[in-house]
Amino acid sequence: MTDSRFSSSSGNIFGSTVDSGNSSYTDVFRIMLVEDSEHDAIAFRRALAKSDAVWEITHLERAEGALDSLASASGNWDIIVSDFKLPGMNGLEFCGKALKMASDTPLVMLTGGGSERLAVEALKMGVYDYIIKDPRQAYLELIPVILPRIITKFRQGIEKTMAERALAQNERLLRGIMDVAWDMVIFTGINGESFRFVSSSARTVTGFSSDVFMQGGIAFLMERMHRTDRKEYRPPCSSPGSADICVQEYRFIKSDDQWIHLREARSAILDDSGNLAGVVSTLMDVTAAREAVDRQKLHERLTGALEMAGATCHEMNQPLQAVMGYAELLLLDLPKGSSGSDIARSILDMVTRMGEITRKIMSLTKYVTRDYIKGRKIIDLDRASADSIDEPDDSEK
Repeated sequence: MTDSRFSSSSGNIFGSTVDSGNSSYTDVFRIMLVEDSEHDAIAFRRALAKSDAVWEITHLERAEGALDSLASASGNWDIIVSDFKLPGMNGLEFCGKALKMASDTPLVMLTGGGSERLAVEALKMGVYDYIIKDPRQAYLELIPVILPRIITKFRQGIEKTMAERALAQNERLLRGIMDVAWDMVIFTGINGESFRFVSSSARTVTGFSSDVFMQGGIAFLMERMHRTDRKEYRPPCSSPGSADICVQEYRFIKSDDQWIHLREARSAILDDSGNLAGVVSTLMDVTAAREAVDRQKLHERLTGALEMAGATCHEMNQPLQAVMGYAELLLLDLPKGSSGSDIARSILDMVTRMGEITRKIMSLTKYVTRDYIKGRKIIDLDRASADSIDEPDDSEK
C-alpha cells in the first residue's frame, strides 16, 4: 500500500471546469485506488496532478488489502476507485463487499473497452459510476474533472437524504403534537381544496373522524356550515391574503345534528424560498363562550328593559290612580244606565287594564320578544315571565 499527496499551486478544491456545489467541503480529496498495475496507478496520479484540487491517494494492489483497510477505517476516504481486473478477487466481487462496508462513500469502477455489460451490472449493485479505460488513455483527461464532481454530487445526495429524513421525523413529531391537542388542527395544501392533515381531535370537536375531513376536504367543511356563514367564509388559499393570519367564526352542524360555534385561527406556512407551502388552521369549539355572551346580552337587555319599565310604571301609577278615583266618583254620582255612567265604567275598565299592564311590566324576569308590524319586535309581556323561553329558530342551513 502506498500513500501520496500532491496539489497545484492554486490550492483550489475544484478546477475551473468543475461545479463545486458547496465550497465548505474539506480542502483534501482522499481517494482509495485499487489497481494492480503500477503503470496505470502512476498515470492516475499524474492525471490528478494536473487538476487544481488537493488529492491524497491510498493505492492498494489487491482487493483483499482494500477490504482490510475499509474494515479498519471505512470513513477515511471520499471516493473509492477500483479496476475491474484484479488478481484473486475481481473488481465486481470487491465492489459488492466494499459497498456493504462503506455505504457512505461513492465507488467508481474502471473497466476496459467492451465491458459495458459488467459496468451495468456494477451499477445495479450500487456502484455510483464507471469509467472506461480506452487504449489511448483519454480517460485520464476526464478523471480530474469527473471524480470531484462525483464526490460533490454524492455528498449532496447524502445531505438531501439526511434532510428529508430529518424533515419526515419533524413532521411525525409535529403530527403527534397536533394529534394530542384539544383543539382541532387542519393543514390545507396550496390548492386550497384538500386537507393534508387533520388531527384526531376532529371527532371530539365535531363528531366526525379525521378521515371524513380528509376525504371531503374544504367542500365538506363548508357543506356543514350555516348557510349565512358559508357566504362570508374565506377558504384558505382561495385569494391573495386569505392564507394570512386571520380569525373567523361560523356555525357548524355536528354529526348529531347539533349546532356549534367554531372559531378558526389561520396561519400561513412558507417554504425556505418564502413561497406558500400550506395553511395551518386551529378550530376551537366556542359554543359555551358564545352562549355565555348571549346570556350576558340578554341580561343587559332585560336589565335595561326593567329599569325603563320601573321608571315608566312609577310615572304612570299616580295619574292612573287619580283617573281611577275620578271614574269611581262619577259612577257614584251618575244614574245607573245613563250614557255618562257607561262612559265612566269604560274609563274605569281601561284604567284597570292599564294597571294590569304596569304590573306585568314590573314583573318582567326574561327578555322575550314577538313580531310586531313592519318587521319590528317588541317585548312579549305574556311570555316574559314564563318558565321557558322560546329561542329563535336558528337551525336553518
